[in-house]
Amino acid sequence: MSFTQAESSTTREYGGTGLGLSISKYLVELLGGQIRVKSKKDEGSTYSFNILAKVVEKGSERVEKQNELEKILAEDFPLEILLVEDNLVNQKFAVLLLKKHGYHIDVANNGHEGVEAIKKKQYDLVLMDMQMPVMDGIEATRLIRRDHNRENLFIYAMTANAYPEDRQKCFDAGMNGHLAKPVQVRELEDVLVSVYTKIKNQS
Repeated sequence: MSFTQAESSTTREYGGTGLGLSISKYLVELLGGQIRVKSKKDEGSTYSFNILAKVVEKGSERVEKQNELEKILAEDFPLEILLVEDNLVNQKFAVLLLKKHGYHIDVANNGHEGVEAIKKKQYDLVLMDMQMPVMDGIEATRLIRRDHNRENLFIYAMTANAYPEDRQKCFDAGMNGHLAKPVQVRELEDVLVSVYTKIKNQS
């Protein structure tokens, strides 16, 4: 494993899981680079990385085409999305990823906030972390399914807990699917298209 939970409880209060480093390593390697760390106990850590990049002039045809491609997914597969995630780094990563496809994302910082958000707005897709303070994703999903059990409300776990027993807990609570962190871009894209298609077929 690339990291371990600092606290095993699903309603942990403090972070320190190392998941942000795992995501950073994945992104850097995706760009053809390497990430390095120098760490000394009780003093801190220094991180550095290098990537392969090309200079592209602003307004070039390539940039315009890329921006157009990033907007197409939301235009063709519009969804109201709620992200329920307590870790700020993970929030920024998921929001940035989805915004690149043209989506506006609402964010809840824990399961309780997620349940309250569902009461105020009709979402199509909820991306739910499992381990959060106040209320974990499993309990939040159970409450959502109990009070708002719409066929066109899809809940996907987006979590570092990727063992078969963890996946089963998600399904038992009423989730529709499971995305393991660090999230693969193509897998998330497939979920967005799949959820929209199922909602359209139900209407």
